[in-house]
Amino acid sequence: MKSAIMGVISAFLRSCRVDAAIAVTPRVEPSAVVSDVLDDDDLLLECLMRVSDARALVECGRVNKRWRALAHSDQVWRPVCADRWAGKHVPWSKLAELPTWWERYARAEELAAVDKLTDEDIVELVFIFSINLRPCRLAIEDGSRVFVADWITRLPWRWNADGSLQVAEYPRHTVSRLPNWGWQTANMFVTLTSLPEEPHSLLVQELSNESSRQLCTLDSGADALRGRDRAALAPRPAMMIVTVPRLLPTLERSRPQS
Repeated sequence: MKSAIMGVISAFLRSCRVDAAIAVTPRVEPSAVVSDVLDDDDLLLECLMRVSDARALVECGRVNKRWRALAHSDQVWRPVCADRWAGKHVPWSKLAELPTWWERYARAEELAAVDKLTDEDIVELVFIFSINLRPCRLAIEDGSRVFVADWITRLPWRWNADGSLQVAEYPRHTVSRLPNWGWQTANMFVTLTSLPEEPHSLLVQELSNESSRQLCTLDSGADALRGRDRAALAPRPAMMIVTVPRLLPTLERSRPQS
């Protein structure tokens, strides 16, 4: 904890070149400068805002109640979130209701560590099919698991005992988590890759001034593709669409007869 405190203070002093001022002014004791930083909320907040390491901020929050309040403030965590979430599939819908950016960061990290999809999770995803680059969904309708797309007859899907995904009688899909927090299912013929969730406009607006990096990246044309196919699939009532591309009809025609 002491190292975390001194690390924060050192970073602040270096950025402000206070150490140089001390060097040319021998009468100013370093301990006095450190004391000024520790005792002044504005200086301490400025100091904490220069820390980009989440673990160091958590350690700072354990010093005392005053440090905790400042170390968990939105001013500190917004830039940390902006940098961490650049290029990631951010679970906006699960973060919007949380009141602070510290809690949003913690929840996003918790969700990013999940390595297994549930029924509840998979029906919220939109996938891109690797062959025709069209979207598809894995839906649950009236208790039945159905693979839905606007270019193929609905197909049943299920989870296998080993955690793989089975669509009709096609080869099973292995399910994996991507470094960008997305999901991918794949067999020997096709790959389904999840699209990023639609960004939460208010949260993105808050983060927009914190980082010049791209927060939500989509493949070229995927955003328009996603909207187009959602609109095409939307008219079916009470349906959670899970989208997968157009290779399946090709496989159906080419699959050897048993």
